[in-house]
Amino acid sequence: MANLKPVNDPIRIPIIGSYNTRLFYGASDGTSGTIGIGIIGQFIIGSAPSSVSKDQRFVNVIPEVNINPITNQTKYYVYKRPGFATNNTPSAGNIGTAIKIWTGKTNEIITAFGATNSTVYNGTSSLGAVTGVVYDIQETFVGTTANLTFISNGNKAYFYPDGGALTEITDGDFPGVAGKTITGNAVHMDGYMFIMATDGSIYNSDLNSLSSWSALSFIQANMYPDRGVGLARYKELIVAFGKESIEFFRNVGNPTGSPLEKVKEATIKIGCISHTAITSFEDNIAWVAGSDTGTESVYILDGYKPVRVSDNTIDAFIAQRGDTPIYLTCAKLNGQTLIFVQFNKKTYIYCVENKMWHEWAPATDILWHKFAASASSTSALFSISRDSTSGKVYKISLVSPVYSDDGNLYVMTIQTSHVDLGLDYRKRLRRFTIIGDTSTSTTNLGVSWSDNDYTTYSTVRNIDLNKQTKYLTNCGQFRRRAFFMTETSALPIRLEALEFFIDKNIH
Repeated sequence: MANLKPVNDPIRIPIIGSYNTRLFYGASDGTSGTIGIGIIGQFIIGSAPSSVSKDQRFVNVIPEVNINPITNQTKYYVYKRPGFATNNTPSAGNIGTAIKIWTGKTNEIITAFGATNSTVYNGTSSLGAVTGVVYDIQETFVGTTANLTFISNGNKAYFYPDGGALTEITDGDFPGVAGKTITGNAVHMDGYMFIMATDGSIYNSDLNSLSSWSALSFIQANMYPDRGVGLARYKELIVAFGKESIEFFRNVGNPTGSPLEKVKEATIKIGCISHTAITSFEDNIAWVAGSDTGTESVYILDGYKPVRVSDNTIDAFIAQRGDTPIYLTCAKLNGQTLIFVQFNKKTYIYCVENKMWHEWAPATDILWHKFAASASSTSALFSISRDSTSGKVYKISLVSPVYSDDGNLYVMTIQTSHVDLGLDYRKRLRRFTIIGDTSTSTTNLGVSWSDNDYTTYSTVRNIDLNKQTKYLTNCGQFRRRAFFMTETSALPIRLEALEFFIDKNIH
């Protein structure tokens, strides 16, 4: 029998980090001496298909880094993501495709539902039907009248003035009517509506009009021979995305033709894979970039410079999606900006402030295809679902959050990288403690572990998070161990660290 010597001080490691599932089956784990869970990156050996069952994963949590401004001490947490409650049901039996909070009309919730043609709703009241699926809703003012605009995949655009009726733009010089194929979202700036065509042309309405367009009111994004994808607004600029390039335009007030002028020194030689893979957040843009080298990565802008925020793991998953569409949306929760990258029923999320990736998995259907919120009312986020035909608008209440998706409980999951506590010998884990908030009522954190590279796991043991001290004893011997923790309840959960009390095997 081995001789065991107590290690006097417990070893504590934070429960925080970034998604770093290895990319290949059969890969040897190249890490060693892991002390913390917060390891970003991966080591790759081999060339087999990807695995999502190994290495570090954070599912249905949000990472949080708090820095005390007085002591400059840093605290790390993960907390369970909030759930989605039903707000209302505009269109039972249909999927949702677009959502907007109409701030120009007392924060009314505007949505579009339908898989083939869309019906537009204000709350649960229909504003009318359109040809094609509405994928974009924007708002603007024409004079002093609040207006909404709608773009559909039927190559059509519509507008709805406050107090008026849903009206199709039928001017013969509107690109969708004039024989062009429009693509991407509408952008409103300085009294103009801008829309892109797939040939790279950027068209604009007449000043202070949505219905009137002129034949010569366009400018070409043509620094490279490229196909148009869509537009976005970046500060005072119009950003034109192509498949393999990005160009910037500013309003210089040309008296005829387009009011825009190209910012020639700012062209970027990467593009965007689809107009659904662009999202705006506050005063910035995120998108999935493509280039003539075949790269697909998630980027955000820093001035005229693209900053890659996806790591190799996320890029590999994007590349493996095949022809499945990819959707980007964004939300802000508890002061953190989250960029959602969705495809193949998967959602990977990048936290802009913490520069960490994690994953959300729904209880049944993905309920966060698109988010909408109002700057004048930050107590709730609203969303619609392309997966569910419930026809509902969902809500995250930041004042009274729930921890279920449309009434269904989801699983919070934390899986660690291999942990050896910096001690390259076998040790006995005398006591394993969870450091975190005490839950308001009884709920179990299920804990198991693997000592053989995630091949098999121990029997699940439960820690009641309602206890003041949360621990397990007699947890066996190991040299390197990965821990797997799950929790399923309607309760808020926030965890901080793992604490290890060990005995050294001195033989």
